[in-house]
Amino acid sequence: INAEYGEPSFLLQINVRGGGPYALVGKGVTFDSGGISLKPGKEMYAMKGDMTGAASVLAATFAEADRNDGQSFSAYIALAENMPNGNALKPGDVIQIHDLSVEIDNTDAEGRLLLAEAVGTAVKDGREGITTVATLTGAIDVALGMRYVGMYARRQSTFDKMKQCAEESNDVPMWRMPLDECYEKDLESNVADILNCSRGRGGGSCTAAAFINAFTPKDIDFDYSHLDTAGVMQIKKPHMSGKPAKTLARFLQTLD
Repeated sequence: INAEYGEPSFLLQINVRGGGPYALVGKGVTFDSGGISLKPGKEMYAMKGDMTGAASVLAATFAEADRNDGQSFSAYIALAENMPNGNALKPGDVIQIHDLSVEIDNTDAEGRLLLAEAVGTAVKDGREGITTVATLTGAIDVALGMRYVGMYARRQSTFDKMKQCAEESNDVPMWRMPLDECYEKDLESNVADILNCSRGRGGGSCTAAAFINAFTPKDIDFDYSHLDTAGVMQIKKPHMSGKPAKTLARFLQTLD
């Protein structure tokens, strides 16, 4: 998303106790200007916090790694800046992410591209369950405000477990959002396998989750879930909340 300019991009992989079947994936956009689809200037300073998904995954990973009887798992952290420049992505570009071609409609929908790359890598590494964590959409803030994390889950049991972990750790609560293939219809492209964002106004967080879900196996009951944490990024401005790091740390303790 920021080719040949500025800070280099990385996909960081951490295997705790050799790695395990479950993986956490964090979005780490260290500054998000929106790219060529530039964000409004008001409160753009807060976009240095667009890496809080990665930060919360990293915090939970270190917490579990420090436990003497901790679990084996892996963490994938996608790190990049999103800045406008002559080499950056632009609307109309078509890129390849693993097995799918992606048409770029809006360069401010960059986080899902990073997550798709990381999720696809985790799947190819043989992970059997994945939770992505990201300050992904302003739409979740519109839907839930600063009171809940919007959670998408293919399995009811995973949502129930994460919800319980949030309650036990006295963290921000979870609200289940629909992860339905019908939202993938809003991402149909005439020139690629999938659009990076819907061209309509509604369901922005839902279509973002559907986009990432497209990079997970569909022919099996794959344990995929996604936490859209944009609404709880700044519960007390101007500071970043770091949520839901405590929930993730507790969730890792429950892995089989």
